[in-house]
Amino acid sequence: MIKNIRLKKSFLIASPDNKLDYIYVEDIARYFIKILTYNPNSGIYNVGSGQRIKIKDIFKILKIKIDKNYNFNVFGNSRKILNFCSSQIKSIKSINWKPKFTIKTGLDKIIKLS
Repeated sequence: MIKNIRLKKSFLIASPDNKLDYIYVEDIARYFIKILTYNPNSGIYNVGSGQRIKIKDIFKILKIKIDKNYNFNVFGNSRKILNFCSSQIKSIKSINWKPKFTIKTGLDKIIKLS
């Protein structure tokens, strides 16, 4: 999305209403360091932001931050809508971890690095 918005190129978001849990990579790295440090009991530990956001809302954030004048219609019409958010309860209780970055601060870092 970032590259296409910068280059004023059209692209398609096939399922713009999907609500998924996105997390910034630095938070994942911090998570793995905590797991190695705390060495918690065996089991399944979910990692995520704990927040859902629509893909089209991510696009809108990027458009505002990169090029407000980008005017291509990028939204498709997928009939199947996903809605997923990971539970952070076990990670918070076991290793005292929660994400440091919000979706907006993570996107800011990605924009600066790309």
